[in-house]
Amino acid sequence: MVCPASEFYTQAWLQQHSALGELIEQDFAHTDWMQLYRIADRLYAHKTALETFLYKRERDLFEFDEVITLKVLMESPESATTV
Repeated sequence: MVCPASEFYTQAWLQQHSALGELIEQDFAHTDWMQLYRIADRLYAHKTALETFLYKRERDLFEFDEVITLKVLMESPESATTV
């Protein structure tokens, strides 16, 4: 669950697409909204550290090389104007 969204969407995602509730024995259908807001605030306070850790962990687990890809945006021949 890496995609940012609202607390409402997070609750729906946890109920419909995640097995986390089963693993920690939590019914997310009955989770208090304020709990989600407080958790989101605490996670956001550590956003940079979490993203850095997860990036490094994924790179190590899957042995990814760091690659920078540049995409050049050019006009198509149809939209180019002639002088």
